[in-house]
Amino acid sequence: MMSSAVRKSPLTGIMGIRNGGRLLGAGLVSSTALLGLGALVLGGRTGGFDSRVRSYFPRYRRSRTKRNAESLGPIGKTWLHLPITGGVAAYLLLKKKGADSAVTVMTSALAASAVSDAAEKFLPRRHAPWGRFSLTEPSFPSGHALRASTVSFVTAYVLVRENVGNREIYVPVALSIPLVAALHALYLDRHWATDIIGGWLGAAALGSACAAGYEVAQARRKAKVRKT
Repeated sequence: MMSSAVRKSPLTGIMGIRNGGRLLGAGLVSSTALLGLGALVLGGRTGGFDSRVRSYFPRYRRSRTKRNAESLGPIGKTWLHLPITGGVAAYLLLKKKGADSAVTVMTSALAASAVSDAAEKFLPRRHAPWGRFSLTEPSFPSGHALRASTVSFVTAYVLVRENVGNREIYVPVALSIPLVAALHALYLDRHWATDIIGGWLGAAALGSACAAGYEVAQARRKAKVRKT
């Protein structure tokens, strides 16, 4: 009875899929780190670190440079992620890589948007940086960082697993997008550094969950093929 229960355990199922242990570990570590960081942030114990990071960015910004930085704003917006992930999903379907890969990429954008919106509505708020549209507007974790990083991570993961395209191009792009989103927010004084880190940690947790779901779907599809 004990062995049967273990075989049917969801944890055992995740550990049995490809990269299951790594994805589970990444999800647990990032979730725990996010909870810890959130406690520090909401307890007002990260002010010194945030102020030091903020001091590295100019207080007065040239209008042209500011406009260029503001043009990067869409990089963290869902309305941009949806058509991009939709295009990637269509490409995967054309390559006959299966609906699970296409759905995973699309789901990453929708899930990131939902989690970001929930965080803005339900998490306690702290004093935002002066560059924020409103000082009472929620800033932790950064929605831009969470959404952009989740979509980048999951899309790159699926493309690598499906062996589609040139990974020497899209992997560096996927890694650079979260950094660009972070520099955009910090330069314009829209977020504290810990907001960005919180967004990255949230993206790591959510992205790991999406990738694990993809691996589960892959394992089930292969099992069906073997049975037939």
